[in-house]
Amino acid sequence: MPNRTYFERTHKSSCGKPLIMIVEDELSARILASKCFQMNDCFTNDFENGMEAHRILAINYGAKKKSPYSLILSDINMPEMDGLSLAREAAILAPEVPFILMTGEPRRALILKMLEKLFTNHLDLKLMKDY
Repeated sequence: MPNRTYFERTHKSSCGKPLIMIVEDELSARILASKCFQMNDCFTNDFENGMEAHRILAINYGAKKKSPYSLILSDINMPEMDGLSLAREAAILAPEVPFILMTGEPRRALILKMLEKLFTNHLDLKLMKDY
């Protein structure tokens, strides 16, 4: 169906609404992201760091169980487990779920250095550097 949005085509919560995992250590940013999705008729599960989110993915949705999440939105810089490490783990535990990394880090060079750890494909890295 061409008129359906991405969220309409993906996983739904038990109530039929998209479920978004938000991982952000700063409370105000976590609340803002959560409210934005909730205002667009989505449910959210919010986590303070990557380790908490990983624990939920590993315990409940790993080992061939399909994740109920439509999207994972994560900060890059967090204590305990950063967003890059969480992205690598999520690619194993829930490969069907899109993962978006966000950051408030203003230094472009530092962001690119962090992303180099995640991207192994040269084309992906070139596109990120060109951006």
